[in-house]
Amino acid sequence: MGMFDIFMGEVKCPYCGEIHEVEEQTKRYSCLLEEFHIGDYVDKYNANYIYTFEAYCDYDYYNKFDVGIVINKGQIIKFLVNEEIENYKNKDFYEEHQLVRVDLTMEEIERLKDDYVIQTHLPWLQIGRILDF
Repeated sequence: MGMFDIFMGEVKCPYCGEIHEVEEQTKRYSCLLEEFHIGDYVDKYNANYIYTFEAYCDYDYYNKFDVGIVINKGQIIKFLVNEEIENYKNKDFYEEHQLVRVDLTMEEIERLKDDYVIQTHLPWLQIGRILDF
């Protein structure tokens, strides 16, 4: 299976009303078997987004529900379930996209043509296809 990281948190089950511990394995980050909890920084790019996955009721495994991990400026701030996820997305959570000018060398431009992700001279900025991040 390889290396991965783990999100750990607690949510109120929408079926039984009990608090359940939830755990999600992900390969989206550093893949160093790190455990991430509320308050931890997971995204070095200061991004705002909601990472979603499915969880199951501890008392009835057939009852599945969505869990959303709210990541604000790279930090885990909250775990949400089902409709809370959509309600949170409707808030002014996502920042406006800003245009950033980056001067690339010809070598870096050629590497981009070959589908590489390149690290720029700015430590917080990588350029490439979104699927590569």
